[in-house]
Amino acid sequence: METTVEGPCDVSFYWKVDSQYEHDYLRFYIDGAEQDKISGSTSWAQKTYSISGGSHTLTWKYTKDSSGSNPGDCSWVDMVSITEDWCAAESAVHQAKISEPDDVLNPLRRMRDDSLKDDYVARYYDYSPDLVKVMAKNPALVYETASLIVKHSTVVEHHVKGIKDEKVITRGDVEELVSFAEKLRIGVLANSEQIGIGAERSEEIVNFIDEFKEQIEASLGKTFSEALRDSVYYKSKGVTELNVTPAVVVQGETVSITGKALPNEPVWLKFSFAISLPVSEGNYSRDFTGIHLPTGNKSLFLTVENVKDIQIIFEAGGDTIEYYSNVTGGIFTIFIPETDIPPGKCNITVCGNATDDATSVNLTTDMSIKVIADSNGDFSLNISTEGVPIGEYQITAGAIERTVLVVSALVHNLNTGENFSTIQAAVDAVNTTDGHTITVAPITYNENVNVYKSLTIKSTSGNPDDAMVQALDSNDHVFEVTADYVNLLGFTATGATGDEKAGIYLYSVKHCIISDNNASNNYYGIRVAGSSSYCEIDNNIVLNNLNAGISVK
Repeated sequence: METTVEGPCDVSFYWKVDSQYEHDYLRFYIDGAEQDKISGSTSWAQKTYSISGGSHTLTWKYTKDSSGSNPGDCSWVDMVSITEDWCAAESAVHQAKISEPDDVLNPLRRMRDDSLKDDYVARYYDYSPDLVKVMAKNPALVYETASLIVKHSTVVEHHVKGIKDEKVITRGDVEELVSFAEKLRIGVLANSEQIGIGAERSEEIVNFIDEFKEQIEASLGKTFSEALRDSVYYKSKGVTELNVTPAVVVQGETVSITGKALPNEPVWLKFSFAISLPVSEGNYSRDFTGIHLPTGNKSLFLTVENVKDIQIIFEAGGDTIEYYSNVTGGIFTIFIPETDIPPGKCNITVCGNATDDATSVNLTTDMSIKVIADSNGDFSLNISTEGVPIGEYQITAGAIERTVLVVSALVHNLNTGENFSTIQAAVDAVNTTDGHTITVAPITYNENVNVYKSLTIKSTSGNPDDAMVQALDSNDHVFEVTADYVNLLGFTATGATGDEKAGIYLYSVKHCIISDNNASNNYYGIRVAGSSSYCEIDNNIVLNNLNAGISVK
């Protein structure tokens, strides 16, 4: 395929091949000089080249050597666009076996005549994983579909027309699109045999259109960014159950996800996370190293706020991909559609220049992984937290959301940096000495804790509902404090039901602070005994204890 263009301009196109690796090539030339080539079995990829002034010849050539041929060997070139002129080259659909090709190509020509540039379609190509699947199998069939949907989609409104996040979608914004979807649905059903897709394929496309209409309705009342995020993960509407364990996980360990959906339904599991990056001398940077990617197709939605520009470096499987963009308005958004990134470890760097008044850069990510429910509707995924940042994650499937907290350790000594799996182990550690602070992640601990050093022991959340210490031995105190200057903050202490036992027990100590705890369902809630003095017992809950809530003797 060959065409002539007048520069200066940019040429952009999508291409892919399904051929014998290193024997068959699809090549691109400018004025006879080879610019790039691809071989083997590839996915759709976009290429863009800057063309200098004057007249130039662009050539796409598919060549084979003498090693032989397979019946399925073929190549595709689609979405050829010239930024300073209308697309001068016909999009070639090499594999389509259609008796009357003009019937298929005319919608593309009408699209040009209606002043819908190909870059609109290219953007939708980027942003809609559902349509990409359809286009990859029947690209000519849906040119007009793509152009008209894109003309009115939230993606184009937000990214091409520059509408701000504050604008809320109204019925008037989508009326034309709803009307077109109705007409398109009728047209696909009426012409499926003529364009050679058959009843089964037409039904798939109609189902897609119906879901898209539901998506439009769901976007009403949302901002354009909110609607875009929701549309990306709109699938999985049949999910009725989502279980995530554990709710608190040590970085590097595995989270198990199970649930219930429709039989054989594709389920998108979305992992959402927000982090603030510090700004130093006008620059921001963060390395995410050793992140483990599981098996399965993935997509990524990334938003960065308070930036002038951004550079993203992605390293996986020995390959490095770099992306750079200037940013207008301080907010950068990118969506990487469904792709089969190989499983394994990857490194990601995000860096650039912050806006002049920024003290921090806000980074929000939504990564989605596709799993398939079995014939009973059950789905599952075990995902490693290796390399992921510490913090709170929202995991969503369909309309159900769960929260997971990734921590560096369950129990941590802030002074020594040591990590422990139990509170008692942190107290007993040789390097733990008077004056140290022990932080405790919000899960349930089954133990009895003897505090015989002057320590501050506090839950990371400060909420006693989150960090529960259940007596391993009901005939022993949950917390027994025998050292002065102990601070115990933010725990539920329960299960010490043995005679004279307490949720929190202080014996012959001074200057201790027991605050913001829940000492319930014990023999005593809190008991202060011996020659204890100058202790503060403040803002604690004591309920359903067998003898007394608080006892001071």
